Amino acid sequence: TPESWKEFQSLLHRSIAHLTFCMKLYKRRVELGRKFLHEHPWSASSWSRPSVREVLKLPGVRLERGDQCRFGACSVDKDGPGLIRKATGWMSNDDDILDSVALPCLNRGRPADSPHHRHVHLIQGRPQAAERYPEKLVLAILRGLRKSMQSAGQLNSFEVAPPALHRHLDEPEPMEALD
Repeated sequence: TPESWKEFQSLLHRSIAHLTFCMKLYKRRVELGRKFLHEHPWSASSWSRPSVREVLKLPGVRLERGDQCRFGACSVDKDGPGLIRKATGWMSNDDDILDSVALPCLNRGRPADSPHHRHVHLIQGRPQAAERYPEKLVLAILRGLRKSMQSAGQLNSFEVAPPALHRHLDEPEPMEALD
């Protein structure tokens, strides 16, 4: 309908304005020697927007793909519980954080006859399950940030977090092997 088309155009315009604003912030952060992390679905058209392409040309900025099934993102479908792949693009000028989050699905590159985990497809209301980061992904981001700050001499081991959070941050990397 014409009304829904107008609503779509309005939302698109606001979304592009927001994205452009974020890219200006990231450019400024890079100019000041500060770090940033940006994520969006890997297949999103926003990766080809001029403002995003400009940021990707800045020194030290990389775009990597990570699959959220590596961090336990899950949902349920007619076959029961399963992991959500949710291919995600991560853009940052912090190698430690990117290396922590840009992990491929363990199914990728495996021979067809080897063990695989099952992915739930995000249809029929299941996309809501992917609206929140899995706890293991949040911890991976924090682990990468901690490593980056320690490498830069901005943080020592006594300043990282309360002891309860230390236990979580020091856990092994998520989903290293298939169960």
